[in-house]
Amino acid sequence: MVGTYEIKLLEPNKKFPINLIGATSRRSLLIDESILTYEVVYILTKDSDIEFVIITNKNKEIINVIESKEILNAISIKFGYHLYGTKPISKLSSRFPPKFIIVDSNKPIRSILPKVSERKLKIVIFNNNSIYGATNSEIVHSFVLKIIEEDSKETGRLQNMIIDKSIKTSNINCKTFMKPSLNAGGDFIYVKDLNEYQTIVTIADVSGKGTSASIVTSMMSMFFRSIPQKSQVSHEDIKNTIAELNRTIVDYFEYEKYVTLTTCLVNTKSKTLSIFNMGHEPTYIFNKNNLLIKKSLNIPIGISELTTEMIQYDEIIFTDSKALLFTDGVVELKNSDGIEYGEIRIEAIINSYNTIDEIFSYLVEDLISFSEDEYQFDDISFVLFELK
Repeated sequence: MVGTYEIKLLEPNKKFPINLIGATSRRSLLIDESILTYEVVYILTKDSDIEFVIITNKNKEIINVIESKEILNAISIKFGYHLYGTKPISKLSSRFPPKFIIVDSNKPIRSILPKVSERKLKIVIFNNNSIYGATNSEIVHSFVLKIIEEDSKETGRLQNMIIDKSIKTSNINCKTFMKPSLNAGGDFIYVKDLNEYQTIVTIADVSGKGTSASIVTSMMSMFFRSIPQKSQVSHEDIKNTIAELNRTIVDYFEYEKYVTLTTCLVNTKSKTLSIFNMGHEPTYIFNKNNLLIKKSLNIPIGISELTTEMIQYDEIIFTDSKALLFTDGVVELKNSDGIEYGEIRIEAIINSYNTIDEIFSYLVEDLISFSEDEYQFDDISFVLFELK
């Protein structure tokens, strides 16, 4: 009790899951509209943790919700105390249009998002038919971001369980690097021996980020795992896998997602490298004397119908050479001056060092030092390999 009017402090005392509206409730003050404003101000100045004041009429109906800082600001302006200090709080309340909704504490936050698009909207939270506290649209939106972040972490965890990131090869020397922009990435790398002399090396980049991109990368993992491990994997086998993956993405996402992809079929017996580039960044084949750049011969996956007859590939002799596959996140990485990393820096490194270990180490180091603490907008991935 303060003066002759009842005042109730509402303090969140339950642990609601982060996805329920009850979790957003803030320390609030429940008061009758007839209480004098200076008494409210006194409480707010003594308890700075109170964020909202909920005002009710004599019938215990909510007539307004005001943020504590709004009340204190109104009092602190010139003549503010003289205008409102000794008057009922209802007079000061009339300055603020009543913009609030009433929501049950156990409602999922996402279910009320269409109602809280207005920036200044207040929300009164009920729990077991009693007023539990208050919040506003900005706090709710901040919780949505937390939920998205938690979902992203969980998606990333599940993605890591589904996608086989191990390098399973005894046919080639191979190094891979992957740095996702978010918890769940849209880049994909797959390296695996298909038999004693054939190895598949794949790198891909899914359009977009987050959960939808991670679903596609998980799909790709299952498709490439399905390539038969037999004594001779043909170019037609690779084409069939790519065409079937294209059909699945088109059917599932209806042209809303696409994938750039390079799959290499390495043959240690014939010393050949077959490159299936589906709208991806160029493939670098190099040694200490030469650099061969093979660009895409095909459209990306997921943007059109695709038959095996439409898929083209390059086949080259692959002896005493190395190959580098990378995503656009490498060349488009920016430093603090907005300058992109570009292909010239890559070419300078592969021309300056001889071994895979050296090239890999210096490329990783240069990418990290180039971008420093700049925010990374895209996933960064590359694969470097050679015959043993």
